[in-house]
Amino acid sequence: MERFNVIDLAKFLFAIVVISIHAHPFQNYPMLNNAYGVFTRLAVPFFFVSSAFFLFRKYQFGKGGYQFNKPFMLKFLKRTFVLYLVATIVYLFISPYPLTLDGLRRFSLDFTVRGVYSHLWFLPALMFSVFVMTVMLNYVSLRVVFAISATFFAVGTLLCTYAHLFDGVPFIHQIIRLLNSTIGFQNGLFYGLVFVALGALLTQTSVIPLRRSLLLVVLFLGLLVVEGAVATIAVKSDARYLFFSLLPLSWALFSLLLQVKMRDRRIFGYLRKYSTNTYIFHYLFIVLISRLLVIPKRGMVIFVLATLVSVLFAVAVGYLAEKRRLGFLKYLY
Repeated sequence: MERFNVIDLAKFLFAIVVISIHAHPFQNYPMLNNAYGVFTRLAVPFFFVSSAFFLFRKYQFGKGGYQFNKPFMLKFLKRTFVLYLVATIVYLFISPYPLTLDGLRRFSLDFTVRGVYSHLWFLPALMFSVFVMTVMLNYVSLRVVFAISATFFAVGTLLCTYAHLFDGVPFIHQIIRLLNSTIGFQNGLFYGLVFVALGALLTQTSVIPLRRSLLLVVLFLGLLVVEGAVATIAVKSDARYLFFSLLPLSWALFSLLLQVKMRDRRIFGYLRKYSTNTYIFHYLFIVLISRLLVIPKRGMVIFVLATLVSVLFAVAVGYLAEKRRLGFLKYLY
């Protein structure tokens, strides 16, 4: 079985990047914080692409359509939902909803689409994207699915990152307000679907040569920097997590990493497990540590401590999950 050790390593490193997004290690240095913040936008797309890549490698695509591994698909959705359910329960303890009709309405919407805590939207978005792709592939080709999802991504980026461009356009401005008050833009439709489609597409297309991949990564990274500057300075965007350049950059980076080989080590298998657990539960430790520490300029301190605790927690869960009586802990990664 072909192994992708570099992808596993990169996914773990991006999990650490996600911790930094929420811990704000450079919060006391505005220029550095803004510049670093643009680069961190690549982390969540990478999680979507890598998850889809490993999942859709189980599919068999051909001229007559596609065949997928139904048991594997159901297992994936089941494990993801259980992880999401457990994470939801955990985060409800630190951010409960009011026991009112409005609270129930907010919880229902958040649980279905946005996640009950800021970063948990990734899991319902991932399940939505995988399910929608599975349905769509029964009727259209993978390339058509990618084109449709890219259209939604483009629309979402325009209405989210570049929303201020439509301040004087009543109808579009009303649509933006409606979306922001309901499903938002960090969801499967506008965000996750295109990167899941990209991950599936990468299982079927030949990768570009190594040097060309590296050049494209540098080029698209430069475009991301430019786009980030435009969104921040010129557009004065309120939300800067959707960028047009993220899509080609994710493609080029993943294509590059697919060609980098590293000698097999057991640690890489563990890193894939640790990355998901670290991504999901790190915010819990950020909150707990933030409430315990009462010191100024604590962003970097919280980042370092939250990273250490999150990784140790992931290692502990991975170790205990190997025990016969604690096998259910495997649902936590």
